[in-house]
Amino acid sequence: MLSKDTADRIAFATDSNIEEIMATKNFSQLSYEKLRQHPFFTSDWCLTSEYTSKIIPNAIRLEQKLHTITSDEAARIYEEAPATIPSLHDLCIRAVGEAVVEVAFETANNGGVRPTHIPWMQKFSFSKVSSIDKERIKYYLYRQEKLHVPSIYRLFHNNLPDARCIRSNILMNNYEYIGLNRELQGHYKQDYHFIVLSNCLLGSNNNSSEGKGSGGGGGESQDEKLLKTTITQINKLRPKFLIMMGNFTSLPLKVTVSAESSKVDLEENYSLQIQQFRRSMARVSDTIPVVFVPGENEVNLLNADDAHVNKHREAYHSLFGCDFYGFWYQGTRGVVINSSLMIAGSLLKENNSDEELLKAFLTQEEWLEEEIEQVKLCANNVMLLLYHPWYYFHEEEEDIHITVNDPNIPFNSIR
Repeated sequence: MLSKDTADRIAFATDSNIEEIMATKNFSQLSYEKLRQHPFFTSDWCLTSEYTSKIIPNAIRLEQKLHTITSDEAARIYEEAPATIPSLHDLCIRAVGEAVVEVAFETANNGGVRPTHIPWMQKFSFSKVSSIDKERIKYYLYRQEKLHVPSIYRLFHNNLPDARCIRSNILMNNYEYIGLNRELQGHYKQDYHFIVLSNCLLGSNNNSSEGKGSGGGGGESQDEKLLKTTITQINKLRPKFLIMMGNFTSLPLKVTVSAESSKVDLEENYSLQIQQFRRSMARVSDTIPVVFVPGENEVNLLNADDAHVNKHREAYHSLFGCDFYGFWYQGTRGVVINSSLMIAGSLLKENNSDEELLKAFLTQEEWLEEEIEQVKLCANNVMLLLYHPWYYFHEEEEDIHITVNDPNIPFNSIR
């Protein structure tokens, strides 16, 4: 590899003959991947006598250099695997990730508009990037602790409601809120305040001066006006984060599934309400993270009459990301739980009627157990956030089934 002769270097690196390559025009042997798979990069071959005798015949043997370090350090050098050499695909992922950062930075400095004097930024788009590669780019930026920056995160979404509402990415499979992780928020700094809103029930009062409001077109309903006013006040108060607990809408989630493509679509009336809610939440300041806690209506897992109940979580993920996840803020661990999944899963344990839903229930149970063990070691405080209460009267009570609108129960829920 250190030879000055080009043919010798190529022959040694690819275990082939340069004259043969030129004659057959088979240049695939000279590719980056071919070099990347060379034993020099994939094993401890460089430490063997073959390497030292063939490449550096006059070099002092490596063993003679080890007299200045301990035997444990010497053993580690021999046993340690070489650093992984990135593929061209990996390098492209990193390059696009850095381009995303540059586009977001320049756009922010240009008043929110992409600069016209940089032509490639005008054409920069994810339209030709596969969904898998897009997630890889996001993960690269996540590891660089840059993905949570609003101007960067927004580039990965087609609209503002998605960018504001989907902050816990189910595809990353780490059940964490993007931007509120332990690396950034693992230590207490100073006192802070946050806001909790619950049971928005958008669409429960559709009276408006011009039409049906969020329930089906027309003017702005009283619910929408109230939510708009509330968000304006929240933006003025500048809390460190906002917890938005269900139920977000008056209608429960309902989906239709195409028989040909198995595509999951929202039922029309519910879609009108939930999209209006998401547009309203997009008005919350970028500096205020919004933590969504699914209520009974958002996942609607307790409706046994719905033939597509196992698709409800998939629909929720497309609207708000993970239905259970964790977040950190100044040393406090927040744990968001899908309580409807806990209830539905405990019932499924008895009859095992839906394997997919039961698997989701067991996944959340396992994740929650791990969270409980971890927060005992590294969290100053813990917040458990869920829609249904842990108990109604006392913590030692047995599980009970309650009819809706039971006058003796403070919440109209089923447990």
